[in-house]
Amino acid sequence: MDELTTNRAPRDAEGVPATSDPASQYDENGVDLSLIRANMRLSPEARARRAERARKAALRVQQIGRESRRQPA
Repeated sequence: MDELTTNRAPRDAEGVPATSDPASQYDENGVDLSLIRANMRLSPEARARRAERARKAALRVQQIGRESRRQPA
């Protein structure tokens, strides 16, 4: 599979995004709108806390990658 097909929402025979989960809806770009709706149900403070945790996790992964590249093989 190439990158374009793996990053897109599943499509039916007519090319319409298809899902096995009726609560999950994809837009024409393959974005799962149910995830956006779930996030918008949170308070702004809860969204900010979630974003901060994600930022810290991404920085940690980045740091682990840097450390692993410094170590001799």
